[in-house]
Amino acid sequence: MDDATKCVICGRDNDCALADPETPAETECWCVRETFPAELIARVPDADLGQACICRRCLRESEAKSQQS
Repeated sequence: MDDATKCVICGRDNDCALADPETPAETECWCVRETFPAELIARVPDADLGQACICRRCLRESEAKSQQS
């Protein structure tokens, strides 16, 4: 993943506050208050782990699928 502003799963904007170099260092990203299921993290290619965030849309889709099961 060359662009930390893109989701490592779908490629859409991930809205990561930390990926924007102009964001103040003390800014907290939306993702720190979220729980990312292991099944979702497992979808991230090994080479992209820790390189960029998963977007809200992928997180919400994963949550919806787990609620349907």
